[in-house]
Amino acid sequence: MRESDVIALLAKRYQPPVWAFLPQLRNGTGYAKAARTADAIAMALWPSRGLEIVGFEVKVSRADWLRELRDAEKAEEFFAVCDRWYVAAPDDVVRADEVPPGWGWLAPLPSALSAAASAIAKGAVKVMVEATRREGKDPDRLLLAAILRRVQESTVPRDSIQAELEAARKRGQKDAEATAAYSAEKHENLKAKVAEFEKVSGVKIADYWGGGSVGRAVRQVLEHGPEHIRSSIEAHRRWLEGLLRDCDEQLAEKDPGLAQAALTEVPPADIS
Repeated sequence: MRESDVIALLAKRYQPPVWAFLPQLRNGTGYAKAARTADAIAMALWPSRGLEIVGFEVKVSRADWLRELRDAEKAEEFFAVCDRWYVAAPDDVVRADEVPPGWGWLAPLPSALSAAASAIAKGAVKVMVEATRREGKDPDRLLLAAILRRVQESTVPRDSIQAELEAARKRGQKDAEATAAYSAEKHENLKAKVAEFEKVSGVKIADYWGGGSVGRAVRQVLEHGPEHIRSSIEAHRRWLEGLLRDCDEQLAEKDPGLAQAALTEVPPADIS
């Protein structure tokens, strides 16, 4: 599990409107004092919750936690202004008997270790050791400046949101109108082409079920041209005329009288 996963779990547990949650909070702005950073700070916003300030040290490896224990005083500046202080770490990183006096321990539930995304969605954090409730001292102005800067960095003014939404709505409306105009123009062009085709061909596309055969005929004309089709028909006619002559010759050889009768009774073919 990554540090960002644990912070996301804490943000889910300490979420608006009851809490304000600020990850990665420095102890001041500028360089007036040695820089320290709290992994996260949460403050209850309702008086009924006591306006409590809660701080968090996030650890995701055993080695990092042991280093923290050897230098626990580095968290003292934030610890002093918090009403509760927790280490937030999986249960394979911290042991309950290692938690310093006054600290608490929050751990992701076991399911979060194998499915961090699912755990984040559920806000699955368990209190392993409850932190001692005490009265933290008021933050100094440097810390207050850092808090306000962090809030400003993570907050978008409502007026800006409304302005951007309105601009996006206008862009969407303009795009929709352009798309509708383009589609209407294409539709009118298509209607004109269909009307022209129906007028010249005599085929009403909407009422004609044999569209495939009409299409094949049109394709044949477009690919080969009317002269090719005419030549093909004439070639077939010459072939049939030759076949008839062969039949006449065969009949004349077998029975000249029968051939003469056939020529008399059968009218010549109209090849006009």
